[in-house]
Amino acid sequence: MNYHQDKFLLYITAILAVWGVIFIFSAYSVPRLAYYWAVGNLGNLSLLWYCIKPVVYQLLFLLLGVISYYVIWKTEFFDYKKNLKKYLSWLVGIGLLVLGWVILQKKIFHLGVNRWIWGPKRFIISTGLIITIFFLFLSYQMAKEKLPKLKLFIFSSLYIVGLLLQPDKGTAFLFITSILLLLFFRKEYLEIGTYKISTSLLGILIFFLVSLIPLMPILKKEFIELNFIPSSFQFPHSLGYVATRLNNWLNPFYDVEGRSYQIAQSLYAINRGNYAGVGYGFGFRKTYLGPTAHTDFIFSGIGEELGLIGALVLITITLLMILRLTVICYELKGRFEKFFTLLVIWQLFLFTFVNAGMAVNLVPSKGWPYLLISYSPMVIFFFIIQIAIIQAFIKNQYFEEPKKAF
Repeated sequence: MNYHQDKFLLYITAILAVWGVIFIFSAYSVPRLAYYWAVGNLGNLSLLWYCIKPVVYQLLFLLLGVISYYVIWKTEFFDYKKNLKKYLSWLVGIGLLVLGWVILQKKIFHLGVNRWIWGPKRFIISTGLIITIFFLFLSYQMAKEKLPKLKLFIFSSLYIVGLLLQPDKGTAFLFITSILLLLFFRKEYLEIGTYKISTSLLGILIFFLVSLIPLMPILKKEFIELNFIPSSFQFPHSLGYVATRLNNWLNPFYDVEGRSYQIAQSLYAINRGNYAGVGYGFGFRKTYLGPTAHTDFIFSGIGEELGLIGALVLITITLLMILRLTVICYELKGRFEKFFTLLVIWQLFLFTFVNAGMAVNLVPSKGWPYLLISYSPMVIFFFIIQIAIIQAFIKNQYFEEPKKAF
């Protein structure tokens, strides 16, 4: 049997995944291996394992992702036209149980923040699973001719409230904008009392506001110079970590030895990289970023070691992936298939823009990984599953027309 798939999407996913492993090794393993080699302890197997552990975990979950990709695309396991309706309620239930378990652990162990299935150990993050389940649920409901508004409202609210209780405001924002995005394409209306508001207008407003994000540093500078925002303005720290992130964005050097330490080091690293970078493995500013050098701030290390040129190459490859997914979304015929692909595009855009944007202080910092690049095994595993689902859509649409190019 000739199962069709989009090879360009497959290859570009593989390129980004390999790039990610290479730079996780540089950001995490290289400094530690160099240190233990210098002090003569590199022969200690436990220390060696400590140095390469993230690389091994990333490779392991990439392998599991490849296996899952093969199962979903090549077999009839994901026969969504027959089985999705049957299993979707179970998936939604599993997602809610996972959210409930994560929140329960937060209460039991008195954790400030918890997004992990084993919270105290910070082992196996639940975010990727929750996003994938919600995308399937939302796409399926939005694809119906008659929108089930009550069901959509109840379950979406449960998921969003569950995320806010973790708290995970970023993923909650992703879910809210995803709902509005699909409502925009459905051209529905929101009823508020006796008034009807077109979701198309809401969608246009949201994406207008998103389009202003790249102008935020310019607007921030202008507001400060015009005294709309005093140069010494700081949000009160009693408002929590959100205020700290906003303060870091307003002035990344206001507390270099404390609250703004990471963003300041990120900017130092990118500045040191200049245009061509200092060379793979030779960046030292990543050693100041601690546990975030291979996760939230991996883009800083890439900027330092490969410079502006390398960073632009990475952004270009990611943009090509977004554009290819957009073409696929346009070519797919079913509304469910289109909507799910559209949500994956939106997720990839947001994660990429926020991760790279916070590294250069374009946007306030948010703990989102650069998909397929940052160390985040479970999130990447489920992102590969999302890509596999899209490939299953392609196979289903073109299976009876194997000669037609996609």
